[in-house]
Amino acid sequence: AAALFAALLVPHFVHSVRYTGSLLGVLRSSSDVPRRAYWGEGLVTYLTSNPLVYYGALVTPVILGALVGLARRFRRRPAWFVAGVAFGQLLAIGIQSHAQPRYVFLAVALLVVLGAEAWRELAPPWPRLAPRLAPRLALAMIGLAWLGVAIAIVPYDRALARSRGSILAAAATIRADRAAASAAPASPCVVFAGVVPQLIWYARCEGVAMTLVAPDVLAIPRTRYVVSTQYGVVDGALFAAMHGFTAAELPTGDPRARVWALR
Repeated sequence: AAALFAALLVPHFVHSVRYTGSLLGVLRSSSDVPRRAYWGEGLVTYLTSNPLVYYGALVTPVILGALVGLARRFRRRPAWFVAGVAFGQLLAIGIQSHAQPRYVFLAVALLVVLGAEAWRELAPPWPRLAPRLAPRLALAMIGLAWLGVAIAIVPYDRALARSRGSILAAAATIRADRAAASAAPASPCVVFAGVVPQLIWYARCEGVAMTLVAPDVLAIPRTRYVVSTQYGVVDGALFAAMHGFTAAELPTGDPRARVWALR
């Protein structure tokens, strides 16, 4: 297993050296993607956001049930073991990076398990018709929950598409510039930006966060771009002057997105 692990690292190191100039360049870039404005920023957001909006209208009451259940059964070690894993992940992620609901999916899932058990214990005894009524009621509630998700996902996705419009505009500008320059689709290109994951997916270029720009990264021969969006505002002309390039700004059609080609 150790030999296989070492062998599988070789393609990663080759890729990292080719596109970042160092063996650990990709790892360093990945570690800097989850930004944070200050120590514990994510934890503050997790604890102060509206839980109905942040974790969901269905999940929040169940999580509250988990907290009540822990208080009522303080000495239940299995429950506290599960809660310890959930709270530990919430604390570790919250201290290290900014908050995103998907980052703490494990913690939320474990608290839902505890909450379901707590609500089962708190619920009053069912009448005699429970064996017939309970499964039907549960099935109806599941159907209503799925219907609510199916309805809510449409406006949510539209709002998300509008918020990401600047990234799409910047990526389209880069692809158009490469096509106009007759650059081969497989030829290397790199994007320097404040936030890179979604941008590099649509632009089909490698991405380097501004915090990881180094002389060895800039020295690698490839087509270079600097991108500024509302998620990471950058001055491309200043960046070019600082590193010995000239910057040609490309029109994006979106006032929130700016793209400079470095020559």
